[in-house]
Amino acid sequence: MNSQSRMFQRLGGLGVVFSLLFAAAFVLTGNQPSTGASAVTVMKYFHAHRASEMASVFVLAAAAIVFFFFLSSLRRSLGRTIEGRQIAPLVTAGGAVYVSGLLLMGALLVALVDSAHYGMGATAQTLNVLSSDAWVPVVVGISILTLGTGFASLRSAALPRWLAWASIGLGILAIAGPLGALAFMIMPLWTLAAGIVLFRSSTPEEVSVTSPRTVPGLVSSNI
Repeated sequence: MNSQSRMFQRLGGLGVVFSLLFAAAFVLTGNQPSTGASAVTVMKYFHAHRASEMASVFVLAAAAIVFFFFLSSLRRSLGRTIEGRQIAPLVTAGGAVYVSGLLLMGALLVALVDSAHYGMGATAQTLNVLSSDAWVPVVVGISILTLGTGFASLRSAALPRWLAWASIGLGILAIAGPLGALAFMIMPLWTLAAGIVLFRSSTPEEVSVTSPRTVPGLVSSNI
């Protein structure tokens, strides 16, 4: 394994780091007010949990950065075959949509904390509704990313078949109505499994296309 392959192997292991950061952000976020909570309830909660909520945003931002490096390793592994290379851009796009959804949640959370801090009750209540409903790009991104990964893996054998089928199952679950919330929670476990597989995999060297050897004693007819 050359140094470049080893580098991408280590980047794949960042899937594990993403899972840990996601779990930390989830714990820091805590039990936020429901969609129908009153303005007073929303302001009281975010004013009391200002520090932990802001900390979760920064942890989530770090997780998003780590995820993209993990995604680069995943895309490279999927691109071992022609079929895999054709689907790999779809996987990247899905990952971008997923992370954009997470960052949207983070931005709304910052706005919620600021609204509670400055006593903007009506604004805080509205932002709380938006924050609760910001799951749409997240589950769509999960579906595109995991379905693409699953189908590409079945064609390229970049990941074990069990993980390929699990990816397809997760992609379907993400857009299965209310069950999308379950896919949101399972996603870090998926990145954990994929990160371990990528880190432990032995990526074969890329085959370069070279010109045919010239047979000694023969002269090309094109000369």
